[in-house]
Amino acid sequence: MTQTQEFLIKSGIHNFVSCQHTGPAPIFSIKLCTQHKMARHAQMLIKNAYGDATDIRFE
Repeated sequence: MTQTQEFLIKSGIHNFVSCQHTGPAPIFSIKLCTQHKMARHAQMLIKNAYGDATDIRFE
């Protein structure tokens, strides 16, 4: 299990957030069907862990 997968599971956002490693930095995707509050919370957790410049997409 990768460090990113462990982060998603420990944060409890693994059910609606996925991560791809296609370059030097991970790309996170948040499912659009997720409630607005949960999507914003996931975005905040990711930015706190990986920095403000992290690529986060809503799909």
